[in-house]
Amino acid sequence: DFEGGKTDSLPYDIDIKWKKVDNAAGYNLKVGTTSNGDDILGLFDVGNNTSFDVGEMPKNSTIYVNIYPYNQYGKPSNCSEFTFTTSDSTLGIDKSLDIGNSIKVYPVPASDFITMKKIKSGVNNVNYELIDMSGRKSIKGNWDSAKQVHIINASSLKNGIYFIKLNINGEEFYSKILKQ
Repeated sequence: DFEGGKTDSLPYDIDIKWKKVDNAAGYNLKVGTTSNGDDILGLFDVGNNTSFDVGEMPKNSTIYVNIYPYNQYGKPSNCSEFTFTTSDSTLGIDKSLDIGNSIKVYPVPASDFITMKKIKSGVNNVNYELIDMSGRKSIKGNWDSAKQVHIINASSLKNGIYFIKLNINGEEFYSKILKQ
């Protein structure tokens, strides 16, 4: 929680939150394990949201967060970097799905973004679909096989239960996911 500039020791799976900046049209977020690093999340546009679930982060590590507000004039050049240290706390519910022992999907329940992360080598061809309870395909796409993480923008979906269908290297997997 970066509201008020707090930097604490936190569980390794948290939502990063910040205060709204006046006149900001949106925010770019970058998260890493080194100063100005992006090994956890490369520069990513989260729209006008003021929170984002990056998923699991390394335990007992210093995490560096850069939040860049932007508007029609661009982004400021003097944004501060925030840090916090993760702990190895495992309190709370499981906030992710392991699909086919190859891909982790989080957060569960989801809000505006659904993150998919490879947890096994050899995952090359991934197609995905989000299907509503009546069987309609709501979102579908392909995952660039060169990337370790893929983020689905689910902000246009209504709240409810969806099935996520993943085709991983030609094998299909289904799981339920809740959108709140």
